[in-house]
Amino acid sequence: MVDVVVFVPIAFMGGITGQFFKQFGITVACATLFSLLVSFTLTPMLASRWYKKHEDVEASSGFFKAFDDFYRRLDAGYRRMLAWTLHHRWQVIASGWGILLVMIFMVAPKLGFEFSPQSDRGQVDIAIEMPAETSLAATNMVTKEIEDAVANIPEIESMFTNVGSSGSMLGGGEGSNLAKITLSLKETKSGIQRLLGPLVQDKDLRVRKDAEIQAQIQKMIAKIPAGNVKVQAQSGMGPGGSPIDIELTGDNTEELDRTAQRIKQVISGVPGVINPDVSWKVGKPEVRAKIDRVKAADMGLTMQQIAAGLRTSIAGNTDIKFRTGGNEYDIDVRLREFDRYSLPDVGRTVVGATSSGAPIYLADVADLSFGIGPTKIERKNRQRKVSVTADVAHGYTLGRLKMALEKEIAAVPLGNTRLNWGGDAESMKESAGDMGGALILAILLVYMLMAALFESFFNPLVIMASLPMALIGALLALWMTGETLSIISMIGIIMLMGLVTKNAILLVDYTHTLRERGMSRNDAILEAGPTRLRPILMTTMAMIFGMLPTALKLGRGSEMRAPMAIAVIGGLIVSTLLTLLMIPVTYTLMDDFVNWCRKTWHKVRHGHHKHEGGNKLSGGNGDDPEKMLATLSAEEAALPEG
Repeated sequence: MVDVVVFVPIAFMGGITGQFFKQFGITVACATLFSLLVSFTLTPMLASRWYKKHEDVEASSGFFKAFDDFYRRLDAGYRRMLAWTLHHRWQVIASGWGILLVMIFMVAPKLGFEFSPQSDRGQVDIAIEMPAETSLAATNMVTKEIEDAVANIPEIESMFTNVGSSGSMLGGGEGSNLAKITLSLKETKSGIQRLLGPLVQDKDLRVRKDAEIQAQIQKMIAKIPAGNVKVQAQSGMGPGGSPIDIELTGDNTEELDRTAQRIKQVISGVPGVINPDVSWKVGKPEVRAKIDRVKAADMGLTMQQIAAGLRTSIAGNTDIKFRTGGNEYDIDVRLREFDRYSLPDVGRTVVGATSSGAPIYLADVADLSFGIGPTKIERKNRQRKVSVTADVAHGYTLGRLKMALEKEIAAVPLGNTRLNWGGDAESMKESAGDMGGALILAILLVYMLMAALFESFFNPLVIMASLPMALIGALLALWMTGETLSIISMIGIIMLMGLVTKNAILLVDYTHTLRERGMSRNDAILEAGPTRLRPILMTTMAMIFGMLPTALKLGRGSEMRAPMAIAVIGGLIVSTLLTLLMIPVTYTLMDDFVNWCRKTWHKVRHGHHKHEGGNKLSGGNGDDPEKMLATLSAEEAALPEG
């Protein structure tokens, strides 16, 4: 039931994190409930059928006898260690919490954090942006030169080129100066294939990661004279695009562009930032028509009519269709290129007619001029938006890089511009709130469940003392393996909230059972610890070995799941070792505290009753003092042992 109440909050998290892990939480919760049903029904039946009466459960020779001998020595050593900890309780508590503080203040600051782990998706994109006046033929020539340069890389399986569009890396713009090359890489060798080494010879599988191939391509195309060329390896599971996305919003476009260029210049010097760019792009020269609304109204024209006439004449109209042989073809009707070649030609475009039928030309209602405009205009919350984007270099994490960028950007004057983080940084912030809420809810549900089962408010606190120990192991394992703190590793930490409490429950529950049978507190702990040692080790080792293949990244794409397994394994190892010693000590301290509270309460209560009894006795109507003392002594004698 502890596992169920931990995974239910995961299934109902909000945002993008909830969409990813909804099925995961529901699956684990349902599987746990079915395993509970099997343990109550099928397991006892099979045990009754397979176990024989007077069967020798211990091996007399071989590997299992050696294992039993090793376990006996382990059991004896644990008994001695447990007895020592009960006589040095405060030293044990200070050591355990001291280790936790060391991990928090020394390891946690060195641990990188990001939205999701970087995974090899086998795709590298090359986005090309030439100067605005570049023709399609010139852009195609540069693109072919880059294709020839990267074609000899053996890990490339296929190549797809689109000239005239930049895809998603440069905001999805279109133009004759834009191009994009998509490189599909060969499948990577799995962890098992890398371990087998020479036994597996497959030339169609690659060994190098996509980040290494990306770095090689950047060096190869650096010598090619081109405009702005970006190389990006597709990884992660965020919303797409560049992981660093600084959104600037405001009303003044010029101020937005000016601020964006300053921020781009500042972040370009920060280590770990690659491919910095600004979304505001200057397009080709254009003809601007500034409509005189007064003249247009005097001639009976609206803005919509002028725009529709101009669009038909310049861009064309396909309302007319040509049908033949069951097929239909669009007929594009527009002015000849000769009639729209120069500024005066555009001014002679007919946009309407007077009441007498005379044509109204564009020059009659508008002032025409040459200008340069943007390739696209973005808005957010009904305001102009300009984004500063960048990629994260291999070996850096988004969280640490964002903290460094915020310090640098703080020196840039924003004026009336508002700054907001988008992309993976925004997703990371949202997921942190969702994961934190799920973690707190899981801890509360675990406490409420144990309080109901133990019928006590204090015993669950003893059991939950194992949770910080699990956090120590998870953070230490992530740091030692070079992994980051992400939504994947946070799922593993939330899983630990249910896994590690089961070991403490086994220990505390059996200690209560032995005390109810008449054993003293310390004797019950010294008996319960070694007795529950075997099931605690069995459940812990089963979970560790089950998570080990994922932690070792034996399968393809396992980089995404490995942090969760590493956090679980590290948390289980450390929490199990510390729980076997910390939980008994915490139990005795909590028991002493509860007994002290009870004795204090009894003394206060009976002192008040004795005062009232003395008043009654002086009046001749009180109880017998000897009876009151006898009752008080009996109640104090009935208190549990310290």
